[in-house]
Amino acid sequence: MSYTELSSKTVKGRKVHICSWCGEDILIGEKQSVRSGVFDGEFQSNREHLECLEAMNKVDWNDWDNSYTPHDQKRGTSEQKQYN
Repeated sequence: MSYTELSSKTVKGRKVHICSWCGEDILIGEKQSVRSGVFDGEFQSNREHLECLEAMNKVDWNDWDNSYTPHDQKRGTSEQKQYN
């Protein structure tokens, strides 16, 4: 599995978006990361809360098989959500 980042920037949201890491709303006016890249040959664009991006950057991707399930982590952490 491979990922090549094409662009990355921090913006202030003009509308509500969904964080690709935690699945929670990123509210209007909230600073957020906007990234685009190619993962295993497929283009993707993601937005994350800044604290979620920070948590993502701390992950040892070898332990995660170099990928994650979108919306499956708790906000601002690398801890998986528990579903009943």
